[in-house]
Amino acid sequence: MKNSWFKCVILPVAVMISAACSEKNEEKFVSVNTEKLVFNYLASSQAFKLLTNGEWSVSLTEGGDWLSLPVTSGVGKGSEKEILVQIYALGNDGLPRSGKLALHAAEKDIEIAIEQEGSGGIAFQTPTLTAFLQTGTAIEDIYLKIPYRKALGSESFSVSVTVAGAGAAGINDIDDFPVTIGSVSGNISVPLSGTPLTTGQVIFTIRSSYAGYTGQTLTAAVMADIPHFEGAILISGIMPDPRGTDAPATGASATFANPTMGGASVHAGPYEYIQFIALENIDFSITPYAVVICNNLVGSGAQENGWATGGSKTYKFNLTQGQVTTGEFFYVGGTAKSLNGYNTCGIVDISHAKWIRTIAYNNPGVTGDGFGAQTGGVMSNFTTANRSFSGIAVFKGINVTKNTVPVDAVFFGNKTDDGYNELNDWGYLIPKNDFYQPVNPDDQSEQRMFMKGTNTRFFYGPTGTDISDYAMLGGTLNSKKQWLLPRSLTSKVMTPCQEMSYSLLDIESGPGVTQFIH
Repeated sequence: MKNSWFKCVILPVAVMISAACSEKNEEKFVSVNTEKLVFNYLASSQAFKLLTNGEWSVSLTEGGDWLSLPVTSGVGKGSEKEILVQIYALGNDGLPRSGKLALHAAEKDIEIAIEQEGSGGIAFQTPTLTAFLQTGTAIEDIYLKIPYRKALGSESFSVSVTVAGAGAAGINDIDDFPVTIGSVSGNISVPLSGTPLTTGQVIFTIRSSYAGYTGQTLTAAVMADIPHFEGAILISGIMPDPRGTDAPATGASATFANPTMGGASVHAGPYEYIQFIALENIDFSITPYAVVICNNLVGSGAQENGWATGGSKTYKFNLTQGQVTTGEFFYVGGTAKSLNGYNTCGIVDISHAKWIRTIAYNNPGVTGDGFGAQTGGVMSNFTTANRSFSGIAVFKGINVTKNTVPVDAVFFGNKTDDGYNELNDWGYLIPKNDFYQPVNPDDQSEQRMFMKGTNTRFFYGPTGTDISDYAMLGGTLNSKKQWLLPRSLTSKVMTPCQEMSYSLLDIESGPGVTQFIH
């Protein structure tokens, strides 16, 4: 019994000594998954991953007035157990700012840089009217809508509107309409009142007590009748700036460093696409159409052949196969068929959507259908500084010349430099739709091109870049294709890997989506 008891005791002691010696001899280590954290301007939190096998501690050496650490120390569990170290940042309504975090572990000091963008104040986007103005019809439930982004969600101010122009008679000015912002992005809706008395152009001059608002104008028209859309296909959405790049070096696949999200991304692309809605049943093998995208560099402007210029200026997709039914959304664009670009978490596959034509336009030697050179992107980003504007046009038939008039067209960007060459009368022909009129409503003069006469409307894009900002061009038509609500821009940010799940439903349903009541 004595011998048995002794063995039972001495064995655990030996094991404990061995473990202690092993722990003493184990080399201390520490590793983190990033050297920098970047916050947007909103109040939010992030975490970095820490691996260590001993005690650790963190402290803020800069930015302690707007950054905080809920947990500042602990003991690591080795390489098998990662630790998430959380950092909180307050909202920033001022200029960009930076901070620093010091990590001490394994007798080492590691510094992590922290940056936060400034909001720069509310970013106001292109104002629109929520319905058309008609002579002799009292204005009811018609609003001047001002989209906005980058708000803190708690601002209050007032908006005033002055009405002028040939069609202004009977429409009331607005003085100090109170506005309270309740979200970081959305729309300010200012109600109009009165009864328009004459047809013609109306200019709404918008002012605000908000300190960062520099004023905006909106040009609209009072019409004798509600306009009617004559085409069978309507442009209803655009993804011009998906997350990532459309131009891999090999044209097939490439790896791009991604320090913001961590790791690297492997992709083929291309990712840009356009959404359309069918207003009639169409068999494209019987009734073909074409989609043309123009992409204008500042200084090069519109050319003699307009939509048919080709080269780096315009790119054509022929729609010659497939069928769509009335009210159905369909897509034209890059071969990736991804909802919102790529990232380390992969892509959101929407290949199950109705794709009528895709082209791998980023592959060397791959040109458009009839014209258009290989390109890293068929559309300009909304905010690219050296870009003028992009335009999208739909044509019935695939033979597009400088004299072919589209059935629908929209333009977007942040500048309209050289959109129309007045000296030579060169430009992009426009259809009659909810944006453009080939005949000036004021003096009945010809204005068949973009940026000629009153045809100046384009969508001024959101301020973010490379964040998969999808542009919904939502409007409403009745069964007679009359415009109950003209199209207006609603931006939907769908950045990958942001702990949110997105699907095709995000761009085919809900607020901001085009509706055809048939």
